[in-house]
Amino acid sequence: MAGMAHVVMLVHSDYYHDNRVVREAELLAAERYKVTVLAVETGQGEPFLTGYQNGVEVVTCRISSHSGKGRFIQMMRVFWRRLKSLKPDIIHAHDLDTLLPAWRFARSRGIPLIYDSHELYLESTGLRGRRLIRAVWAVLERMLIHRAAAVITVCESIAAYLQKEYKLERKPEVIRNFAISPKMDLISGSDIPDEVRDLRSRMPFVAIYQGMLREGRGLNLITEVIQSAENWGLIICGSGPMAEELNHKIAELQIEDRIVMTGQLQHHVLAGVTGIADAGFCYIEPISLSYRFALPNKLSEYVQAGVPVIGSDLPEIRHLIEKHQTGYICSNKEQILQALHDLEIPENSSKIKQNLKRAAPDLCWHTEGKKLTALYEKLI
Repeated sequence: MAGMAHVVMLVHSDYYHDNRVVREAELLAAERYKVTVLAVETGQGEPFLTGYQNGVEVVTCRISSHSGKGRFIQMMRVFWRRLKSLKPDIIHAHDLDTLLPAWRFARSRGIPLIYDSHELYLESTGLRGRRLIRAVWAVLERMLIHRAAAVITVCESIAAYLQKEYKLERKPEVIRNFAISPKMDLISGSDIPDEVRDLRSRMPFVAIYQGMLREGRGLNLITEVIQSAENWGLIICGSGPMAEELNHKIAELQIEDRIVMTGQLQHHVLAGVTGIADAGFCYIEPISLSYRFALPNKLSEYVQAGVPVIGSDLPEIRHLIEKHQTGYICSNKEQILQALHDLEIPENSSKIKQNLKRAAPDLCWHTEGKKLTALYEKLI
């Protein structure tokens, strides 16, 4: 039955820019599951827009509310309306805000439910200072996590926390956010933005930051480090609420000639840009428990590209960097500066790059994704 089984995934945001959801959906499709993803987009137009990508049917459900209770209620309605026309064999809820509609449907059809916790949702920065809303989500998670046939999450720290907090009989399955090994023959130098190539040609060394531009990602500290590290330029790949603030900071530090902000890039372009860097920043700040337990996708992206990692001293990041000797653990500006100076010495960077090459087969989606397919085989 597994080859013909129909999987429906629910995700509360845009499908195409959620790397974890895309990887899981495309992996299952490649394993001959029929995969439908119901995603959400804010805007006007057709209520349901269907597209296909690498064997995955993607149904974008349009809603008008941007945030808050209204968005959640609309999301519940459009999911339920669309789900009624489907006949899945299993339903997969990505994060807590899709768990309630997924559970309702799974219960009505008597099918297994998977809860995929991408982070410690209740400890996320978005719920800071919102005690009532957090309390509602806490009740939902406590009630529904036990109704799932399987719980999966992104790292050992979160798995241990969820098991202890909710007294789960089994620890959640850990499926980490690891990158797909880039197909270097498909990455063209012509895809790299001109301003990035110009920076690379002018600077002896170039570091990269990839990801959302938001609080807790170490961005202000990183720009201050670059100001002091005169041999280094910086490529910032991503978008987010801190973009304008970051532009002002760069101007204030008078380092506009050494920093390029590319915005959000297509994945194959991002892989090419990452590959020309001499160091990659994975400097998460512990502004919440969810951030403290973070194991960002970018860490694996750097490993796959052969780029030494400069990471913050948090449990999951420290564990991977120390285990595989793929970079430096830093706690402040001075330590980051020292790491950059160390990487200017060819012997140091060469040794780390050898370690990166050895670590790449273990820290990639091809290896990690096997846990997901094994889990599905047990449930279907």
